[in-house]
Amino acid sequence: LITKEVLNDNQWLKDLLHHWSPAGAPAQLNFEDEQKNVSNAKFTHEKPQHLRLAIRKKYVNFYRGGQSVARIDFDKKGTLQSEIHHKYVLGENAIGQKRLKISSSGVQDRITAKLNSYVGIADLRKWIGNANNHTDPEKKFVDEIVAHNPNVIDLEMGLPAYSPDPDKRRAPRMDAIALEPGGDRWRIVFWEAKVGAKQVKCKGDGAPSVVKQLKKYTDWLQYGDHLDLVVKAFKENCRILAEFHKLAKEINKNIAPLGAGIVAVASSDEPLLFIDESPRLLIDNRKRDASFIANGHLQKLHNLGIHVQMVNGDKPDDMKLDVLP
Repeated sequence: LITKEVLNDNQWLKDLLHHWSPAGAPAQLNFEDEQKNVSNAKFTHEKPQHLRLAIRKKYVNFYRGGQSVARIDFDKKGTLQSEIHHKYVLGENAIGQKRLKISSSGVQDRITAKLNSYVGIADLRKWIGNANNHTDPEKKFVDEIVAHNPNVIDLEMGLPAYSPDPDKRRAPRMDAIALEPGGDRWRIVFWEAKVGAKQVKCKGDGAPSVVKQLKKYTDWLQYGDHLDLVVKAFKENCRILAEFHKLAKEINKNIAPLGAGIVAVASSDEPLLFIDESPRLLIDNRKRDASFIANGHLQKLHNLGIHVQMVNGDKPDDMKLDVLP
């Protein structure tokens, strides 16, 4: 439990919450000096500084463009702490895969392991800026989708091992999980994102590799009691998101509201959730690959029973996730 006292002792967490943009909130841009940045009546924007929050088992992650800027949990003594990859702290000077710890005592030094003071929001913005240099087009695309869909409840969801068979042991990470209305309940929907149609094409009568990838998701969901476990986990996910939103609102009164589905699930004792067991495919087609449709690649996916959404533009309506009956 993160109390106000704990929050006040950890300025770095307050700064993280200040930069949190919930799903549905536009990608916020910060300005060093608005007056200086005016050019031909337009602003010259910095790189995005907003973060997305994802709830995990016993910890939470703040993401910047799919990169984990902060992994937050409690240590064995019950002290709030965070881990950050040193490439975000040191930038180009970072070598290897070392992770640094942050707590109310300060930021761990990479070499000496001693604690340096957390300077404040300038430190965090530097770390986020470094994270911007490590993201990729697919993760940026997912972040744009999140900005237009307030009921996205998770990102980068890794599925744990469940079988001794190496081919079934672990499914890849699911790019985005969203809620959509389903009668008087809310349906959990899994989305796999691809940038460009090349990744979902194949020659001849075979199936593209993404079909096998989506089947791994479905196999995992249908194994044992996984469906029940996922429903319970995402109900708790919504509840924790609502708690974090209360904390964040004390720091940033202008924070965007949570999606209606998240609020409804978080505030109800009823089992409002159920799952669409067929993951959906989201394709960034803003570069307009006309051959994808003309040569039958889209129809092939439809024939295999896969719901495919093509994003062909940058307008808000283009970015809205499909909602099925």
